Amino acid sequence: MSEEGRTARAGGRITVARGARAVEALLLADIEARLAEAEADPCLLARPVVVVVPSRSLRLHLAAAVVAARGRAAAGLEILTLHGLAAGIAARGGGGRRPGRLLVGVLAGRFARRATALAPLVAGFEDGERPVAATVRDLLDAGFVAESAEAIGELLAGHPDAAERARAEALVRVAAGTALALDAGGLDLAGDVLRRAARLLAGDPDRALPARAVLVHGFADATGVATDLVEALVRHRGATVYLDEPPDPAAPSRPDPGVAFGRRFAERLQGAAPVERAPAPPSAPRRLDVFAAPGAEAEVREVARRVRALLDAGLTPERIGVVARDLAPYARPVHRHFGRLGIPFALLDAPGSSDAEARRARAVAELLRDGAASPAESWLAAAGEGAAYDLRLALHACGAARVRDVAALDAAAMLDGNGELPLPVRTGLTTLAGETDDGVGEEVAVAPHRRLAGARLRRAVARAAALAARFDGWPEEATLAAHVRRLRRLLAGDLALREGAAGAAAVAGAVAAVAADLPDGFRFARDEFFFVVRRALTAISGAPLGGAGGGVQVLSVTAARARTFAHLFVAGLNRDVFPRQVREDPLLPDRVRLSLAALLPDIPIKRGGLDEERFLFAELISAAEQVTLSWQACDDDGRVRPPSPLLERLRLVARLDEPALAPPAIADEPAGDLRPAHEHAALAGAHASRAAFAAAFTIACGEAGAAAAAPGRLAVLDELDPERDTPAGRARALGLGPYFGFVGPPLEAADPRRRELALTTAENVAACPWQAFLRRLLHLEPSPDALAAVPGVDRAAVGTAVHRALERIVREAAPGGSATLAEALVAAPVAVEWPEAEALRAILGDVCARLARESGLALPGLDRVLARQAAPLLDSARRLAWPDGGAALVAGAEMTGSLALRTDDGERTLGFRVDRVDAAAGGPVLTDYKTGRPFSTAKQEATRRRHLLRAIGRGEALQAVAYALAAGPGAEGRYLFLRPDLDDEVAAAAVRGDDGEFAAAFGAGAGAVVSLWDRGAFFPRLEEPDDGNEPRRCAGCEVRDACLRGDSGSRRRLALWAAANAHADGLSGAEAALLGVWRLHAGAAEQRPAVEDE
Repeated sequence: MSEEGRTARAGGRITVARGARAVEALLLADIEARLAEAEADPCLLARPVVVVVPSRSLRLHLAAAVVAARGRAAAGLEILTLHGLAAGIAARGGGGRRPGRLLVGVLAGRFARRATALAPLVAGFEDGERPVAATVRDLLDAGFVAESAEAIGELLAGHPDAAERARAEALVRVAAGTALALDAGGLDLAGDVLRRAARLLAGDPDRALPARAVLVHGFADATGVATDLVEALVRHRGATVYLDEPPDPAAPSRPDPGVAFGRRFAERLQGAAPVERAPAPPSAPRRLDVFAAPGAEAEVREVARRVRALLDAGLTPERIGVVARDLAPYARPVHRHFGRLGIPFALLDAPGSSDAEARRARAVAELLRDGAASPAESWLAAAGEGAAYDLRLALHACGAARVRDVAALDAAAMLDGNGELPLPVRTGLTTLAGETDDGVGEEVAVAPHRRLAGARLRRAVARAAALAARFDGWPEEATLAAHVRRLRRLLAGDLALREGAAGAAAVAGAVAAVAADLPDGFRFARDEFFFVVRRALTAISGAPLGGAGGGVQVLSVTAARARTFAHLFVAGLNRDVFPRQVREDPLLPDRVRLSLAALLPDIPIKRGGLDEERFLFAELISAAEQVTLSWQACDDDGRVRPPSPLLERLRLVARLDEPALAPPAIADEPAGDLRPAHEHAALAGAHASRAAFAAAFTIACGEAGAAAAAPGRLAVLDELDPERDTPAGRARALGLGPYFGFVGPPLEAADPRRRELALTTAENVAACPWQAFLRRLLHLEPSPDALAAVPGVDRAAVGTAVHRALERIVREAAPGGSATLAEALVAAPVAVEWPEAEALRAILGDVCARLARESGLALPGLDRVLARQAAPLLDSARRLAWPDGGAALVAGAEMTGSLALRTDDGERTLGFRVDRVDAAAGGPVLTDYKTGRPFSTAKQEATRRRHLLRAIGRGEALQAVAYALAAGPGAEGRYLFLRPDLDDEVAAAAVRGDDGEFAAAFGAGAGAVVSLWDRGAFFPRLEEPDDGNEPRRCAGCEVRDACLRGDSGSRRRLALWAAANAHADGLSGAEAALLGVWRLHAGAAEQRPAVEDE
């Protein structure tokens, strides 16, 4: 043995110091002394000084600290994590095996499903093997081997709780089975490499670890096998272990009670080497700042402000630390506020942002989890078609929510005569050439449906069918090699994840890692294989938030362990966050673990986590001369959040000053601090003039790369929220701008408003002009969601089915009937019998099947659902329109008609459709079938007449009056309400053309609508003028996202304008038209329909 080896072996010791800075100072001094020896004798460089640390974060920190302390580079020094050290020792020893970490969960779940005490727990939950695998890992890391199962069983025999004993015995058997299966497969447990490294050190220390000194730093506790390796370093390589017993933050003269957390680890090592306690360093004045913040955003913003001040004062960014118990909720606020203030930072152990690679990997993982039952959206994302909006929309319109649904689609039946699929979304208004009935050429504006090429739909169906077949044909069990081959074919063939495709490299790398780490011949159940691959895919992280290591160090508590700083910020000191909630393992509670400690002394006791939290807090306080502690006094929604008990104790015992309350994330004070442009803009918007805001907003848009958008956004703001502090703004606020629906009169010949105005559209305009503009003129439609509801089976579809069935009944009795009302009025009526039950079912079935295909109701059986919902309404139609079960004398069905309406601006043609024309003794009767609520359910006819008059005057019931007026003297227009629960007298509402009251109400309502239609004043009816409430129809409006609804300022502005201008002169034509339709709903509170007479 070399002299250096003897010296190293003889020098093992345990050095204990008080606080992270004191321990690091001792370590750096020892490192420098050994480096100085090598500078004096370069031959020593052949055997490096090895420093062993628990984490990558501490390794990077120590490397920088050594160079900073020396002021120059260091040769002959290696800083390794414990696992890196063990891997190197095992490689030098030869005979290494592949790691089996990926199989622990699989094997634990496999054996647990065979155990009576565990099977229900595993089978009852998705990924139910995970908690079992976690407990098994605790046992294996504590040094459990299969040979000790019998002895542990004897220990458990005396446990008083039979259920706990049965679960513990089952877990021991699962752990033993897992260990034996891994060993049989030539695979290592996570601790096997550490265990082998310890054996190699004991056998030949110089060959296993050729080092002239070994220094172990940063450990306070470790698993059993890790502790065995550290102990072997002390015994066989003479390692020096540096332990921290941090002082109590509230009483620095004594150790913190949390040092109990590391007692077991220290006691193990004290049997291998003497303990040296470093003298306490002279107590330097320590500065502790404390503040509370109103929410996470405000907390991070205040930390960022203070960090910015430290950087401006010249402090090196890497000497500043920001630590939280859990970084996940802080990662994005840190990225946002640090980025805005130009603070360089590194998030070493936080999840990255979700980039294209990570999103596609997650989609593939979801697809492997659910197979052919996966949502179609996940399949499209996994196949690289996540941005294919038209295809996604088409699948939803067809009711295909999942891969299996897509595979089952009959693409040919979905396509129209052009071989395309119409989508429930429009391409926008398009001008087409046409001609009038007189053969005169004209241009018309249409909003055609966007269409999906049939070839694309067929290709998607074929790909989904191939994928579903791939999953259905996947063997229940196969070797790893067979599973991997199938998966690669699925990725390359079914998902087009070939070389060069977005995310292909990351997904292929994850699959390759699984294949490389496990033996080809190992047999997996299909779900087990998918579980392993899914874990590898979900581990793919997105783009990092921050730098690769330089800048302010933003760390979790575990990554910050044993690190030191010039200034440290500890954020998130709230109850149940830091300290974290410590929960016992429900499968293997602490009382069972304590009974196992006789054979497994290193088994972790979960409630020891309380000591760990105290230790971590005390160590953080000792890690810097200046420490700032913060917590959230409330969350971002204003709910109170109590501070951490660790902080409360420190404040009370150390008698700290009352904590300051940080300002909100965007606050007026402190003045003079650096602020990003967006904060200046926000403050200017709240407190400064509109001109000052515009200047700041323009700069903020420029910083965000959206400078071109600033003028337009400011113009929109001036319209929606005029500046009332200026004369111009007050004047603007008194009026209504373009966002209140002033689209202007028709200018182009193709404007659809130049054509005949349909009465149904007029009724929609009277109800809400803006909704009618969006739905009837722009043809906006809601996108379907096949998972949200059954697509298309709504009241409108049922009403259409009823109308078509009633038309078919007439058409079959009188083929080739009248197409227009004028033809029907001179045609001879035909006696139409109500069809027999079988014939009626055939008519209704055919109508509903056709309608389902037209509406994209592709789910099997939806046509039958339609038929079942329509049948009771048809029974009502028979009762009301076929009196006494006899024949009805019908002159026509589903005809077009028109009526010339005289207005102040001239004559305007109104168009309509008549559901049926009957011949009667007093004159023709024109019927409009309704499947919704009647205008009145009052018992008295006079009350029902008053309610109908009100509905006509409001523009809600124009059809029947138009029928009667268009058909001439003696004609009657009527509504038949087909709801089965209505009495006959309520279900029918009739109007005669010679009734002056009805004609006058119709003229007023229709005239107001026509004036608004022609002048383009499509205002949103944000409230009812009679009671000031929002209209009930707003809650279910399908285009409400494109409306001012919910903007209280706009709602009040409209109501105030209408009230102020009720009798004003000098209004523009558009404003007068708006006011006319607004008044249709005014003064109706006392006329509201009632279910009973007054």
